Amino acid sequence: MPNKIEVEIVEKKKSYPIYIDTDPINELRERILKDFGYPKFLVVISEKVYKLYENDLGLKKEELFILKDGEVEKNFKNYQKIL
Repeated sequence: MPNKIEVEIVEKKKSYPIYIDTDPINELRERILKDFGYPKFLVVISEKVYKLYENDLGLKKEELFILKDGEVEKNFKNYQKIL
């Protein structure tokens, strides 16, 4: 079984990748830096997931954008905040 699975979600006019990985969550930062090679990045995460894993993520505050829970928060207003 591979240790990483990539799934492309396609809905009407938008799509986004979801990465499923078996590596420990505390290695997330290092994996992002290794796999994507960008020194600056932003992880968008829901409040619920953040509360569950905030001590394990190993991410800097400026590398996180925490969305309120729910699909309704995936909107243009938050997209603009992220940019």
